[in-house]
Amino acid sequence: MKKLLFKMPAIIITVLLISQGPWAPLSARENPGEAEEKEKTGDATGGSAGEGDARRPRIVGFEAGYNGAYAEGTVPKSYYSQPYVDIFLNHAYLKFTFGISRIWDYQITSGEGAYETVNCTQPKIAFSVYPYKGIEILAEYRYWTGDRSHYYKTHDATGGFYLDFTPVSLGFTGNYRKIDYKFHSDDRKDKLSILMYAAPPYTLFDRLLLHYKYKDFKKQNTKHLAEYTLSPVFTWHIIESTGLDLGYDYYHTYFENPYSFKNAYTFKNDSVIYYSHTGKLGVSSETCRFFSLKAGVTAGWGSDKYIQAGGDIEGIVNLFEYASLSAAYAPTYNIAPSMDPMKRKFLEFRSYLSMFRAMRGKRLNVNPYMRLKDIGKSFWNHTVTVNVAFRY
Repeated sequence: MKKLLFKMPAIIITVLLISQGPWAPLSARENPGEAEEKEKTGDATGGSAGEGDARRPRIVGFEAGYNGAYAEGTVPKSYYSQPYVDIFLNHAYLKFTFGISRIWDYQITSGEGAYETVNCTQPKIAFSVYPYKGIEILAEYRYWTGDRSHYYKTHDATGGFYLDFTPVSLGFTGNYRKIDYKFHSDDRKDKLSILMYAAPPYTLFDRLLLHYKYKDFKKQNTKHLAEYTLSPVFTWHIIESTGLDLGYDYYHTYFENPYSFKNAYTFKNDSVIYYSHTGKLGVSSETCRFFSLKAGVTAGWGSDKYIQAGGDIEGIVNLFEYASLSAAYAPTYNIAPSMDPMKRKFLEFRSYLSMFRAMRGKRLNVNPYMRLKDIGKSFWNHTVTVNVAFRY
């Protein structure tokens, strides 16, 4: 899932539930050509064969619902909630979506193992183009704007395509996010005076008298984060109601400024880059008209040399095409690289010291989402998601 199992914290965390997950957009789709066939037989939304009249597909529709996610392991225990409303406009071979949602208690990280939560509003706009039967091209943009406590801002863009060559299909999505926010855990004062030598070029007077001066440096608590995900998926429909999914997920994140004192100690490394590769083998089956089941196993590794092995299972209940309820559980076991116990203790100690301003430096744990207490240890990550939706 989005980018998610191991990356959900960042957004991991980020990310799977607030935006479309890497697997979700590539499920079976209905294009206008198929809708016309259903319309002729009375199966299109808004009509039935028993009514005796074929209705045209609905031009305007809406969906209201609620997303929720609980996670623990890679990140501290957290639960975020997201009510949302979407409006759909369908015309010929185009579909437009306009929506807005409110997110509470979404986790953000300092890039050094500390976490806080932020509340934000998320408007979005999306469209899909169906140039030919079995082909879909999609694009979506979301803008996250947080409350004044963290000044959270995010530009979130997604694009992709879906090709249905029954009995096989191929899909691809790419997501890019540019994130800025103010992290408060380091705040002591708005400005901090640091004793320094006089700035060069030094005069003879400076050198002889060992002249010192105080210089004010504005705290650099604002985090600049860029991340992207690439997710191709191949599906083979063994039978009409059951398909096998083979997917790959590449995740890359870049913290431009995870440390305070960036201006004061320019010789320090002021960026962190982390990436991960994840593969998935899954199966999806519509067991009956009102229930479908998805399950899969995942495996991958990250630039911190951790190996992730896990899976996910999701059940979806559809109530007469007007309401749905889904729940998913995704456990992942993070396997630490082999390391001498004494060396692990030393690295953990050094990372703790890096929390003190006077000893800032490149964090030895290169995964900016991992807590300090987990360095060099193997541990479980658990994610539970729920969705309730009503549509017309």
